[in-house]
Amino acid sequence: MALSPDEDAFIYAALVNLAASVAEPRIAITGPINDIAIAAGIASGEPATIVRQAMNLCIADGNRLAPPAIVRLIQVVAIIEPRIPAVIARITASFATNVPPPDTFADSVLAWKAPFLERRRLRQALRALLAPLPTSPIVVVTGAEQQGKSYTAEFISHVVQAHANTIAPCVVHLGKAQGAAVGPAELARDLVAGMGGQLRLEPPKVTNLDRWYQELVSWVTDAGIHSSQFVWWIVLDGFNADELRADTKAFIGQLASRLMNGIPQRRFRLILLDFDRTSLPVTPGKITPDTTAWISAGHVSDFVTQLFAGSGAAVDPAGIAKTVLDGLGDPVTDLPTLNQRLTDLIEVAETGQ
Repeated sequence: MALSPDEDAFIYAALVNLAASVAEPRIAITGPINDIAIAAGIASGEPATIVRQAMNLCIADGNRLAPPAIVRLIQVVAIIEPRIPAVIARITASFATNVPPPDTFADSVLAWKAPFLERRRLRQALRALLAPLPTSPIVVVTGAEQQGKSYTAEFISHVVQAHANTIAPCVVHLGKAQGAAVGPAELARDLVAGMGGQLRLEPPKVTNLDRWYQELVSWVTDAGIHSSQFVWWIVLDGFNADELRADTKAFIGQLASRLMNGIPQRRFRLILLDFDRTSLPVTPGKITPDTTAWISAGHVSDFVTQLFAGSGAAVDPAGIAKTVLDGLGDPVTDLPTLNQRLTDLIEVAETGQ
């Protein structure tokens, strides 16, 4: 069971608002779950940290409890967030089928019913990050404009949620034309806030910039180490050469170097989307590069065949694939159109309508 990024965002926001409005936020969150084992894994702290811990543990708990822990948790804000009842219905239905989950890294349909095709190297690179001390703890994804880097972020979210009992995500997205406004301090604050750390401990800027970058990195890693027992997957999206400030690039380089040794080596992974890996002061063998590519028509046909395999429905996969690919060429370069067509097809395959 996993939440889509949108579901995670609005549920998290509703729960944080609830926790922040009461005198005992931990009790407000753990009480409805009503399970000693889960409560034991949720430490006292800031409302945002308590909520993230609770959501991760409840998702990882699956359907051990009846109703499931995640349902118990989010029911408390169902009245104030009208989108939650639909999420509860979906979760309940998914558990009712009692089908063992497939290998997350091999999934071609994400938890929120979106397609994800090809990308064998990326799948292997992310799987390798699960090792206690991976050989390459840094993954760098690059590619042409509109070639699938945003879908990469979706797949990472899918993997992280499926491993919520061991992985905690911290994602910072840099939008177009925002690069000039995001310096080392701003990025470090975003990371610390994302990991539930204390913003008041931010180190002051000093004239020795290299020393300042190191202190900012220490602030970031300390926040992650002390706020969660999980491994943090830090995802920086959109920090490309055209957008990135020189000082921010230097800070990211210092962060990458810090993750090569000691406790940070065990507790953090770094995934950079649209980043120039040659600027990292790290041995190339410690970085796994992945380059996005257009989708071949053959992979689309394979996806359609697998989607309907075992359904028992009288369908013509080759004919369906031809319809999906109509006007898209080979390879497919209009990925948004392909994504929408396959998303619609997934709904048809699952509902029969």
